[in-house]
Amino acid sequence: MVFDADFSGLADGNHILLVRVRDENGNWSLVYADEVYKFTPPDPTVLEQLPNIVAMEYFFDNDPGFGNGVSIPVTSDSLIEVVFNADFSGLPDGYHNLLVRVKDENGNWSLVYTDEVYKFTPPNPTVLEQLPNIVAMEYFIDIDPGFGNGTEILNTPDSLIVETFVADISALAVGGHLMFIRVKDENNRWSHSVIEYFCIKGLQAFLEGPYNSIAGLMSTALNNNGLLPLEQPFDSDPAAVWYYDGNETVAAIPNANIVDWLLLQARDATSAANATSATIKENQVAFLLKDGKIVGLDGDSLISFSEPIDNDLYLVIFQRNHLGIMSSFPLDTSGDCAYTYNFSTGADQVYGGSLGHKEIGTGVWGMIGGDGDANSQIGNADKNDVWAVQAGSAGYLSGDFTMDVQVNNSDKNDIWAPNSGKGGQVPDNIPQGGFKCMVPE
Repeated sequence: MVFDADFSGLADGNHILLVRVRDENGNWSLVYADEVYKFTPPDPTVLEQLPNIVAMEYFFDNDPGFGNGVSIPVTSDSLIEVVFNADFSGLPDGYHNLLVRVKDENGNWSLVYTDEVYKFTPPNPTVLEQLPNIVAMEYFIDIDPGFGNGTEILNTPDSLIVETFVADISALAVGGHLMFIRVKDENNRWSHSVIEYFCIKGLQAFLEGPYNSIAGLMSTALNNNGLLPLEQPFDSDPAAVWYYDGNETVAAIPNANIVDWLLLQARDATSAANATSATIKENQVAFLLKDGKIVGLDGDSLISFSEPIDNDLYLVIFQRNHLGIMSSFPLDTSGDCAYTYNFSTGADQVYGGSLGHKEIGTGVWGMIGGDGDANSQIGNADKNDVWAVQAGSAGYLSGDFTMDVQVNNSDKNDIWAPNSGKGGQVPDNIPQGGFKCMVPE
């Protein structure tokens, strides 16, 4: 992409230009940074006002002082264009900074232009055995931990190696990631990194109530105590915003990592604001795992939808006693990352931003707990008509906001109280009883 950056509000001088991109799943890339220099020239019709440039020099790494760099021949003029060959012969192999500056006829030196260069002295190409052995190889994902601090890949030292390895991606969040691979030779020189993009497919979201910010996981207490129902629970209250009368059942809860049932809605709309209940194409029940992954009723399969989408797909998630959420960006429905969305990575991942969900751990956002009567508002009714009635009881109960099996003061003090007054941001949130269900195979 080529674009024109607006420098009009900047003062003359050096600045850092930073650029990043966002994909259709709402994931932002790493930032590309480049140094720029703003100079406001005089009236071009009186170019002779510019002083002539009479000297130019370069140096590596350390400034030897004005006029003590390596001289670059120039023809005196107010505007010059010079191509030169820098002498690398005295430099050791590795990274260096090349710095260039000019002097005008008034004796004023310019700011320094800096560029990073890398020197590598190749061996005699006719004597391959002179290549230094590769003695270390490592990979890391997304964030560079520093040379030598990546995940080691075992290899047999040799000047040329072929290595196959299996990267551990089990703890990664869903969405796009970058894998970096680099090697070190016996002279302790690291290579440039080879970068590969890959995608962890699926959906991911967290619930505030059962979330443990230290472990970065949700509690499975309801599952551990055999309290999760075998029939989807969203047909229990026709007045609830999530009401759905599908007949999905399972013979048994399929694995120990399941936290609770979820109801998913696929909405087909031209924008998030237009994704009202009238745009619902499909309802689907699913299971939520303790790491936030959302899976099918077999406890493992990825979620997808079968109804065709004419505009854009916006995904809504409901749970019994947390405020529902909707993706603020449309989901891709094809390609390597189809039906992939991570609700937990930032405030803008959910429609309504910080009004629609909250930060429940450092950099982790989750669905807001405390909506015991499932009316998309957290208020006194949730405390008086739900929590107070169930206090002291144990079971699969709507007043158990922490989802630890017991309805007690922690549900009221830790979840309901700080969230009282908050409301769901899903557009036009109304019960969906009787709506067509596409039962997953």
